[in-house]
Amino acid sequence: MANSGPNTNGSQIFFTGSVSIPSLNNIHTVFGLVTDTPSQGVIDAIIAAGDNGSTITGISISRTDAAAVAFNEFAQNLPTVVQPSGSLAVSAGVSATWNFSEPIVSGEVFRVFRSTTLASESWAELKSARRHIGIGTSASTPSLAVTTLENPIEPKAFYNLSVARHPGAVGPSDLVNRTITLTLSSGTLTFAFNASGSAGTTTFLPTTGNSLTGPFTTFTNVTTMDPNFIVFITDTPAIIPRYLRVKIGCDTATTNLISGQHSTQSYSTIEMDFVPFASGPVTITR
Repeated sequence: MANSGPNTNGSQIFFTGSVSIPSLNNIHTVFGLVTDTPSQGVIDAIIAAGDNGSTITGISISRTDAAAVAFNEFAQNLPTVVQPSGSLAVSAGVSATWNFSEPIVSGEVFRVFRSTTLASESWAELKSARRHIGIGTSASTPSLAVTTLENPIEPKAFYNLSVARHPGAVGPSDLVNRTITLTLSSGTLTFAFNASGSAGTTTFLPTTGNSLTGPFTTFTNVTTMDPNFIVFITDTPAIIPRYLRVKIGCDTATTNLISGQHSTQSYSTIEMDFVPFASGPVTITR
């Protein structure tokens, strides 16, 4: 199972059949099994037919066993997506600013989509306008009451705004001056971010032998910060493998410590893609 993109409330379900699909491994969650032979045959036939080779006319999902019937989906503290109320302030040719009626707070993500024609294919996200309010400290609760949508602006534009609310979120809004420590089977790998939040010093401390230390930078155009999830790709010349894609799920947090799990991939010059490298516990400190 996968989602349709961060903070969309949309989901996707993959039926993999008897065919191995390595691109899904260590990325998506396996949550069920097609157990009876006739149903397995249907799945395999759809896959064998290839792209656009089958037509699905209807899908019915029902609860049959006692555990499924008793499950309360509304008790899971799931995120919601709403349209924020507020007002738009436009300075002609200079900027467009959104004033929230109620400030967005910890665990909320604000996103902006824009179109200049209202045609469906012309809508695109203004990624520079995205705002994620991370967890606060014991002394403060971060919030945002006013934000710039774009600067400068188009002569004419339409905006579609949304706020995804994640109750109980424990993720940070940035990595400024934070240290991420990944547990590997061969030791620990630490990324100490500096004040830029996108670079710093990394140290590999093996279970045996000498440590390695060197600078690293992240590809900020692929760095993702969400209420409970972090993804970044590093370029670390002093350490092999040099390029790593780190995915972190944040589980619990205190003022100065976030704990969770990581799934890290390394770039393979043979497969020309990222492949599984390591997984395990992770901590984020400051």
